[in-house]
Amino acid sequence: MNNIQILRRAITDLDRELLGILNKRGQIVRKIGTEKKKLNLNIYDSKREDELLTKLKDSNNGPYSSQMIEEIFKCIFKFSKDLQKTENY
Repeated sequence: MNNIQILRRAITDLDRELLGILNKRGQIVRKIGTEKKKLNLNIYDSKREDELLTKLKDSNNGPYSSQMIEEIFKCIFKFSKDLQKTENY
């Protein structure tokens, strides 16, 4: 196996880990959505999202730029809100 194949295998393994983590996150997101509905809270909490983005960007050590990290997580947040909407509202 050459270096590219080894590196690609490592990427594939990491992608599977990311998928597992995203699915675990989604399960928790659903539970939060259920609790928000019980408490009659809005799905979107801009303050919470801003705080999370700031913390994530502050702890980012690269190689992805903070702007890239923000874009990735904004997508995750959007899909999380969509998941809460379809599950609970």
